[in-house]
Amino acid sequence: SLGSLYLHTFFTQYVDQDWKDQYIERWLSMSGTFNGFGQSFLNTVFGRNQFLGFPVFEQTDVRDAYRTWFSASWLIPKPIKEDRVILETPSRAYRLSDVKDILQDDQRQMYERSLRYNGTADPG
Repeated sequence: SLGSLYLHTFFTQYVDQDWKDQYIERWLSMSGTFNGFGQSFLNTVFGRNQFLGFPVFEQTDVRDAYRTWFSASWLIPKPIKEDRVILETPSRAYRLSDVKDILQDDQRQMYERSLRYNGTADPG
């Protein structure tokens, strides 16, 4: 699931157009998560104790693990439409504009660093 993000970052930030012209004829991303994945936000904030449809881990263990993984930050939806709801609970609707305020310090820093690698720029 991260392959498209890695390749897009490589094409847009690490190689120039001459390199791409020489080595890449075509590139098609299949199901790339370029603007994130709401489940990553849910797991980072609350944890989700269901894998394969049944509880396996404690919810807080899942949450704490997600908070240490840069890839989880990379997959949190990015603020393209800030008023868009990305997670809804019975008591609150979480919008893209809420993400930075909700994340705790370390996770917020990882999320802010991940913004550098997300984008929809033409990879050339």
